[in-house]
Amino acid sequence: MRKLVLAISMAFGALAASGEAAPLWKSKAYDAAILEARQGNTRPALHMLESEAARGPLNESLLNDYITLLCWDQQYTKAIQVSQGREDQLHADTLRLLAANLRGRKEFGNASRLFGLARERGGDISVSIQQAMSTAEAGAIT
Repeated sequence: MRKLVLAISMAFGALAASGEAAPLWKSKAYDAAILEARQGNTRPALHMLESEAARGPLNESLLNDYITLLCWDQQYTKAIQVSQGREDQLHADTLRLLAANLRGRKEFGNASRLFGLARERGGDISVSIQQAMSTAEAGAIT
């Protein structure tokens, strides 16, 4: 892991020194960090995305990656905060992750709303079922 962190640091240093930094999502270091996150170590990718977010709003793709990684890292409160006001930029899978967490917290109304957005953006039948269950749990059976 230390070797990967060192490689990532060196890659960022080289890009910064060149003055022509490629977008984060095009960097090999980011690809490697995402692969590592899929194996359970979210820290390198989260660090990269947090550094990028400190420079300004993340583009849609990086925003979805960031929220997904926050959920994988069980930082649900932060994921929900980051998503607020930007839900129109979230993909169905990202919305489903957030909604499932809200449902687990018994925030059924918000969970139902996000499941509905996920369904509109191409979610499958399971999203519709989860939305219906969240709506019923909220006491708003229709």
